[in-house]
Amino acid sequence: MSDLTQSANPRAAGNGAGALKTRVTTLFQQAMKLQQADRLDEAVDAYNQVLALDPTHAGSLNNLGVALRRLDRFSEAVPCYRRALEIDARNSQALSNLGNALKDLHRLDEAIATLKRADAVKPNDAGIIYNLGIALKDAGKLDEALVAYERALALRPSDPDIPWDIALAWLTKPNFAKGWPAYESRWGLKDNVPRDFTQPRWQGEDLKGRRIFLSTEQGFGDTLQFIRFVPNVKAKGGHVIVEGRAPLLRLLRSVKGVDEVVDREASPPAFDIYCPLLSLPMIFRTDLASLPAKVPYVTPPPALKERFRPLLAQAGNRLKVGLVWSGSVTFKNNRNRAATLEHFLTLLDVPGICLISLQKGPPIQELRACGCRSLILDADPLLQDFADTAALIQELDLVIMTDSSVAHLTGALGMPIWVLLCFAADWRWLRDRDDSPWYPSMRLFRQRTPGQWDDVFARVKTELPKLVERRRKAQQ
Repeated sequence: MSDLTQSANPRAAGNGAGALKTRVTTLFQQAMKLQQADRLDEAVDAYNQVLALDPTHAGSLNNLGVALRRLDRFSEAVPCYRRALEIDARNSQALSNLGNALKDLHRLDEAIATLKRADAVKPNDAGIIYNLGIALKDAGKLDEALVAYERALALRPSDPDIPWDIALAWLTKPNFAKGWPAYESRWGLKDNVPRDFTQPRWQGEDLKGRRIFLSTEQGFGDTLQFIRFVPNVKAKGGHVIVEGRAPLLRLLRSVKGVDEVVDREASPPAFDIYCPLLSLPMIFRTDLASLPAKVPYVTPPPALKERFRPLLAQAGNRLKVGLVWSGSVTFKNNRNRAATLEHFLTLLDVPGICLISLQKGPPIQELRACGCRSLILDADPLLQDFADTAALIQELDLVIMTDSSVAHLTGALGMPIWVLLCFAADWRWLRDRDDSPWYPSMRLFRQRTPGQWDDVFARVKTELPKLVERRRKAQQ
């Protein structure tokens, strides 16, 4: 989180120029209103007008940095905070905000050092301590991050975000015994309001023929990852109703133990008891040893594969490699977890492969605008839902992609997949391992330096020819 300066006396007032003081104050207040209304580009212009009149206006320097950071213009935000710190080296707001911007730029050591300076200046500020915890987490220092989170929580016990980050840290370690119960803190997040059901919530008891409703939440990948627990629920003896979003419905019907599938946008059918899908691992006290990892646990309708014959015929005898370079562009961390199509184009250096884009959504326009787009087969027009994508993946030799829902789909199908991960990867990929306990067919390629994809793709390009050669020998 970034802190705004609510007011600041312009230095220019000291020279007795009352008109200038009034002008600066008026512009600053206008900029604040624009920023609070989320009209950030206009706020940037207004703060720059203030600074043109009074270059030492500390409030404008800090707030301009905040606005630029909100616009993902991190490199521009940093000098704003540094200039504010030239005016007052003990400005804890500017220090904390600078630490955040350095973290966004993947300069984690600098970020941590700066946030520790802010903590030393103002040691009981929950926001500064929380920001320090996030930077430590991104650097992989989970034990130190947990200490910071607990300090922040003690100072601000009603903040819903801090328990959520504590939960993610425990799950990443992994300490599932602490992590799953702590993961229930997600219901306190402002964008994750619990469903208002009158029926009781299931606690893991025998169902004895009752109708249990498994409610969906979060993204497509979360549903695909946690739907594996349905057979465990079915073993309790009930009628299992699974809720899902429309693009998943055909695929969810294939899961063993599912008796009924309903659209999230429709009214639920009658049921006796319910459970949020992502609470199931807590219900079953899941640890790494008991994690259900038998694949495949989803299967597309067999007839779907016929529609891909003309597309795949263009691959000839080459290794068929599916690509996804970006997840949902609305996911707030997508800028870190996604790579660019340009990075994936380097895979064309490897002879004997055919690249097939499985990309959906706005990032597909990167391929459409690419000068060498004819070298990559575009499957997007053929993919109407996840069942279609699953059917195509079953016809491929490998999928290479960044972290998004198709990774969970490919893993759930038990098909070979290489997932390329940012340095501070999501909790479900754990730490310091190149495999996944969730998906036996998955291999992980992690950034070794925050924000740097080049080394990741260099390793992928080293491994790909080995697959091509093994395939060639197998066909002899």
